[in-house]
Amino acid sequence: MFNTSTTISNPNIQNSIPSNHPQIFVTLAMPPPTYLISRVADPIFAVFIGLSAAATRINREEKELGHTTQQTVDAAFR
Repeated sequence: MFNTSTTISNPNIQNSIPSNHPQIFVTLAMPPPTYLISRVADPIFAVFIGLSAAATRINREEKELGHTTQQTVDAAFR
C-alpha cells in the first residue's frame, strides 16, 4: 500500500527536504478507466442521449405552441 523508498526522482523535491526528515512516500496508482459500455461505444451513446434529449425538448416546446409532432418534423426537414 505504501512505498517507503528513500530515493526521490525529482531533484527539486530532493533539495527541499531536510536530510534528517524521514522519507516516506505514498505512491498513488490511478485506477483503470471505467466505461459504461466500452471505450468506443460510450461517446456514441452520449451523442445519442444528447440528441434524444434535444429532440424531446424541441417537441415539447413546439407542442406548447400548438404544433403537432408531424408539423415539427416537417419543419425540421425544410
